Amino acid sequence: QLDNVKLEEVVKGSSRDAVVQLYTRDSSKSWRQAGSDGSSQLKLKEPSTNVVLADHVTTKKWQKVVDFDDHLDDISKDWLNASLLG
Repeated sequence: QLDNVKLEEVVKGSSRDAVVQLYTRDSSKSWRQAGSDGSSQLKLKEPSTNVVLADHVTTKKWQKVVDFDDHLDDISKDWLNASLLG
């Protein structure tokens, strides 16, 4: 789940926290936010992740993201989005 408050903080440069919330399914089949009970938390592997994310948001590159459904409509569209990650 996307945390819009954290996303705004990342764009402003005031946070380096992950902007997504990780949920896991426990033994009772309930969904719980990971880390809320002291269990494992989502951590960014690459320190530059939020810098790239902030750049994509401020330059509106997110509007150029192509999903697989778009690719099926027009096979010339790259659903791997290699040009956005380069």
